[in-house]
Amino acid sequence: MTREETWNSLVSLRVISGEIPPGEWDLSGADLSGANLSEASLIKAGLIKANLCYADLSGANLGGANLSRASLRGADLSGADLSGASLSEADLSEVDLVGATLFNADLTRAVLNGASIDYANLSRWIIKDIVCTHLIERKDFDRVIQFDPYEFEKKYTYIPKIVEMILNIPLTDSASLIGKFITQSINYCEKSSVVSLKGLEAIADNDTKFTFIVYDDGFFDTKRDKIQIVKDALNEYFKGKTLETIKDDFYDPVKDATNGLISTREDVPIRDTSYQIHPKTVGKKAIEFYIKMGKLGETIHNIIFETFR
Repeated sequence: MTREETWNSLVSLRVISGEIPPGEWDLSGADLSGANLSEASLIKAGLIKANLCYADLSGANLGGANLSRASLRGADLSGADLSGASLSEADLSEVDLVGATLFNADLTRAVLNGASIDYANLSRWIIKDIVCTHLIERKDFDRVIQFDPYEFEKKYTYIPKIVEMILNIPLTDSASLIGKFITQSINYCEKSSVVSLKGLEAIADNDTKFTFIVYDDGFFDTKRDKIQIVKDALNEYFKGKTLETIKDDFYDPVKDATNGLISTREDVPIRDTSYQIHPKTVGKKAIEFYIKMGKLGETIHNIIFETFR
């Protein structure tokens, strides 16, 4: 459902009136109980204290929405995108979150009694002071899983996974740029921010250890070994090259190619979050970004694309 179609649906429900406004929508306190908003586009919508009990929000896009203190008891949020959404103090009792994306969502003090979270992406979600006496596991014939106080948090609190690779290059600004290339390309291929560069460490004059944080459990379980395949391919590429010849493979000037984001002539800060590429809005520009970075960027992208496609 497009943004315009979602607005028209809300108008037909008599929740709002008038023409679609620019910017973010404020639907705080709205009564949407039982409404059919399947696949609705409610990105960054203000839904503070909204009544969404037993609403159909399956497949809806609620990325960045503010659902603080909202009532969602019995709502269908299966397959919904709640990335970065605020659900603090929300009532999520008996909510269907099967296959939903809760990446970086804040559920502080939320109520999850009787909810179902099978196959949901819980990477980097924030769960503190959660109230959850039990979950319903749909994949096992609606099996009830009971929890003692604080047991839910102990079981489901997200702990980032770590993956390392050693490349046969010295620790330099160029090495940090290479690390960013690697995370950027993997995230593009996975169509999600699954990894970020945590840091680099010189373990020998010509060997650098790259440490990556993996935010997606599925990626860690099934694809982390591919990072070692990337390592072997890159080391084969670097074989026989000196630092100067590696620098020659960069497009000049890099700073212009990245609109000032990165420069090989300056220190490159290493952040704990990755530069994300959204495939729907960037598309082929992501590949063009690597091509503009010269032979090195193109090589990294091609190796990762061939490995993860």
